[in-house]
Amino acid sequence: MRTAKDTMKKHIIIGVSIIAVIAVAVSLAFLSHQTSDEKGSVGASPSAGAHVEQVRPKTFQANALPFTITGVDSKADTVEVSEGSEPAELSDSWTLGGDFRQIASFPIDADTVFGSTTDTPDNLQSYSAAMLRRDGSAQSLGGNDSAEYYEPQDGSGDGSRIVWRASTINTVDQTGYDNWQIQIWDKSSSSSKVLGSAEEINGTNATPQTYGEIVPTANDDYAYFASNIRINGTWQESVLSWSLKSTGTQGKATIIDSGNFPAATQKGVIYASSAEQKTNKFKAYSKLMRNDGQASSTVFSLSSKNAKWGISGIWAHGNYRAVSFSDGTIDSGNYIGLWSDDFAHCLAWVHVKSSSVIASMNDSWIVWGSGSQTDNAGMYAFNWSKKEVKYLGELEGYSRPTIASENDIVMIPKHSDSDQAVSFTVGQLR
Repeated sequence: MRTAKDTMKKHIIIGVSIIAVIAVAVSLAFLSHQTSDEKGSVGASPSAGAHVEQVRPKTFQANALPFTITGVDSKADTVEVSEGSEPAELSDSWTLGGDFRQIASFPIDADTVFGSTTDTPDNLQSYSAAMLRRDGSAQSLGGNDSAEYYEPQDGSGDGSRIVWRASTINTVDQTGYDNWQIQIWDKSSSSSKVLGSAEEINGTNATPQTYGEIVPTANDDYAYFASNIRINGTWQESVLSWSLKSTGTQGKATIIDSGNFPAATQKGVIYASSAEQKTNKFKAYSKLMRNDGQASSTVFSLSSKNAKWGISGIWAHGNYRAVSFSDGTIDSGNYIGLWSDDFAHCLAWVHVKSSSVIASMNDSWIVWGSGSQTDNAGMYAFNWSKKEVKYLGELEGYSRPTIASENDIVMIPKHSDSDQAVSFTVGQLR
């Protein structure tokens, strides 16, 4: 379950031996969920004996990184990803999905995941956001009160509150647009509502997609998202916030700053800014910013030869932070910087071969994969306290593990048959 920029991917099937009606659904949904920077599709599962990836530590060396960070501690050991390990086993695991009726986004607890559900999977406009249970049941969360159908896609949160994005389904001539809504569910009220939409802000259903994959995120007071906003006749990537308090500003979007990849913290939000290198397929953001609700300040700055390297993803939970860095090429891969105490201490660097990184984290682990890439499709988990990396398996085109916010329940996409949809294994990561 992903965003209109390659998030949900509910109708991706590995292989081509499928009936015609499902083939049509796959084509339409793939177009509506494909990112501007990730054009890969799900490929065949690896054959028996195929090489998979493992991790091997190597010592940090001065100036070993291909870029320089100023403003925070950045010296730590580096973990290099190579090939040849078996996936870690999950405790008390169960599976869901595999038939297009239930699509998972992220786990809530040992028995529940957030996702979407339908009784008519051949109808692309029949899915509703839901809590999906181990026993096969689904609790619809509603939230789509618009006359036009918005497909529920990826989100974040826990058992008390979930914020997610939805989007109208693009047709072939709408590729490159993202007509999104941000929706929120609160356990205390057992209700969902729409916080805002691209059409409400920009006055059009043709808002250009934002670079990368953006999932809404929230703390106790605000929800955050990034979108292109039309400002003085020009589209500008902007970080948005919505107040979740019962005030006169509730429900009204605030533009915090130009930027991308917002990640909520306990005190506000961190995000990437200053895209020095800009192309249709890659942007090199050179600054990581912090906003506490009043003003923005620089956390750190990045410099590299010819400004090739830049921030490609940001994640936060508690006092832990993770930032990925890329130059947009498979040859260079991604470096993921891992910090504790709100950037006070650099714990480790992880170097992965994929040109993109999609991650999820809590206070014990960060898990990640390469997203929709068909190369280097391994999935991994880093333990904050042990500073160890575990291999979680691989899946070409859907390398997207997620972990629960309040516990160590992880969800890993799986595939075993060319005629089936992706399924999801949920279990305890130890």
